[in-house]
Amino acid sequence: MSGCRRKLARANDWLLANGAEQGAALLWTCRTVLTDHALVPLGESRQFPQPPGFGNALVQNILAGNTMVLSPAAARAVVGTVDSALAAGVPYHDWWVYQVLTGIGARVQCDPDPLVLYRQHGGNMLGHHGPVRGRLRRLGLVARRDYSAWINANLIALRRHETMLTPPARLMLRAFILARRRGGPTLAAALPRLGLHRQTPQGDRLLRLMALSGRL
Repeated sequence: MSGCRRKLARANDWLLANGAEQGAALLWTCRTVLTDHALVPLGESRQFPQPPGFGNALVQNILAGNTMVLSPAAARAVVGTVDSALAAGVPYHDWWVYQVLTGIGARVQCDPDPLVLYRQHGGNMLGHHGPVRGRLRRLGLVARRDYSAWINANLIALRRHETMLTPPARLMLRAFILARRRGGPTLAAALPRLGLHRQTPQGDRLLRLMALSGRL
């Protein structure tokens, strides 16, 4: 069975077993096999140590759009937000899907097996979270305040759909927006209290530095 067929079969089995036909909002994803432009394997995408959640989704995307398979209910929820996302200039569709679905309380399954090829080339918008080059590129985006602008766009769009969020997610969203307005030490101190986090301690330290320097 080809990788694509294995991915779809694995996703289909999980979605059906977890209530997709009964209206459950579900999102299945998997890891990827990283390749060069000629599809020569380079390794596997990282396995994130913490489970997906809205507190992570507000400040970091961990899901690759080319791996996502949604239940009908989850797809309908995302479709209902598309116009607002486009109007706000939301930068990345996969990050947006992660935010919306964790915000409404959808169940997210990250399959640990790499079932999709992810070709790395000069046209990648961001590419893989690599150990050196990818992280240096992201630091450059932070320094130029691109990351802060992305957060702005995401929050504007989420505010337009906050009634669809779970009560805890709605409170987190409002508190994050308020803390960002205050900025600096207030924002940095609010991050762990609100449950806003990246996937690693190093990422959390960077998040705090961005808050203190006005780049979050």
